[in-house]
Amino acid sequence: MKFGIVVCPWCITARGVRLEAKTALCPKCGKRMNLKKTRIICEVNSEKEVAFAVMKHNTKLKGGEEIYARDLRLLGEKEADDILGESQDIYLEVIKKISQIRGRDRRIEAAVRELCRRLDGFTEDDLAEVLKQIGIIKNHDCSEYIDRLMADNVIYRPKNGIYKCL
Repeated sequence: MKFGIVVCPWCITARGVRLEAKTALCPKCGKRMNLKKTRIICEVNSEKEVAFAVMKHNTKLKGGEEIYARDLRLLGEKEADDILGESQDIYLEVIKKISQIRGRDRRIEAAVRELCRRLDGFTEDDLAEVLKQIGIIKNHDCSEYIDRLMADNVIYRPKNGIYKCL
């Protein structure tokens, strides 16, 4: 199965698609793209390569190519994969699981529940990474979402810095 990377023309966010598909839904803005009319940036052969390519293109689109290039030069691509490793895979699995959910609040709550299920408790950094990758936040500050989730009795804090679902 071949995969490709396309950029949403409305919100300028890269995403992976199966090349045999006719349309794709943007996970950030929710608009449907016609893949016959959308330019394919690159083609890859596996889902893991798709995730890495989407991360690379979104970083470039958001103006972080200097940081990305520096990190890869320092680490080398193999070491970058080793360091991203398991935690990055968990984030990608969470994003994949919540990608079809509509509505910002419902996506955030689904991300929190999925992080709790996979990690048995999560940190603010874990949630920030997932929210950043799906385009809800731009920096690593998700404290307002955590406060709202705690007020709505969705999560609680059993230890300082660790959150769990109710």
